[in-house]
Amino acid sequence: APNILHFHKKRPVRLRGHEEQADQREGDLPLKPGMIFTVEPMINLGRPDVALLSDGWTAVTRDRSLSAQYEHSIGITETGVEIFTLSPTGLHTPHTSGEMG
Repeated sequence: APNILHFHKKRPVRLRGHEEQADQREGDLPLKPGMIFTVEPMINLGRPDVALLSDGWTAVTRDRSLSAQYEHSIGITETGVEIFTLSPTGLHTPHTSGEMG
């Protein structure tokens, strides 16, 4: 199974499904309408150890395993959430081998 990491305050936090790691929590901040935040998971095929490059932005796996990172900007509304970074219908689904052409 791949390792799934999320960067919190410039350090990786491992996610396991919907579980939260108690030692990573820094208090409970209730989500309120008007809040906007970004979710940026990093999925690594190998070990979860990562490094930030000298640009202070780029994260790479230390064992040079394949990884993918994506981002969604999300806003909390009066009625739920709004994902600002959704693609037009169908474009958010990645193509797999043999489907392009």
